[in-house]
Amino acid sequence: VYISSPVKDQLPRQDSRTAVTEDEIYTEGCQNEAGEEEARVAFTTFFLCVYGNMKWYLSAPTAAGQTPRLDRDRFLQQKRGLGDGEGSPMFPLLQNICQTQMFEQFVKARVEEIRTRMPISKDYSLFLVCANYHRQHHIDFNVINVRRVTRQVADASPSRPLLKSSGNARKMAMAITSNKGYEGDQGKGVAQLVEYCHEYSVLMDVMS
Repeated sequence: VYISSPVKDQLPRQDSRTAVTEDEIYTEGCQNEAGEEEARVAFTTFFLCVYGNMKWYLSAPTAAGQTPRLDRDRFLQQKRGLGDGEGSPMFPLLQNICQTQMFEQFVKARVEEIRTRMPISKDYSLFLVCANYHRQHHIDFNVINVRRVTRQVADASPSRPLLKSSGNARKMAMAITSNKGYEGDQGKGVAQLVEYCHEYSVLMDVMS
């Protein structure tokens, strides 16, 4: 989420149900890894729910040497069976998605991965790691399972300590430079910020 105001204290008051958190505010050109990670989790959850299990919409090969093919009618049929048929808010979106080249290329790439038995390691995209986890553990692609698996995989990511460290440094920097003034000891706050930055630098060196 990007907000143009350079200082979070200048943001207008918002309904508590829609108010942004410190981790969602983009200020003065600083990177916001925590916000980006939450966006990654949200998009991964959405597309895993939309694409679901490819067995739902792949047609079996009709001759030796052929690979499974995308069956768009079966895709929509499965969605109807899950309650996303005609009259539902999702159906127009699903109709358009299944006709896109993006969807076709996605299916081809996943079929090739399975055909070549390409290993999916933890440093692959969150989407691929989660989809692979569902397949390996035979977990249904319903919304509850997808949300749980996506969060679980994201929290176990090797980059999680780095994300936490940068988030701590960012929050401390925002607290020290806030227009409202820092409530604690300024010197200790700066020292803590230096420690967070050092920790982040060490983690970057280790992971690079």
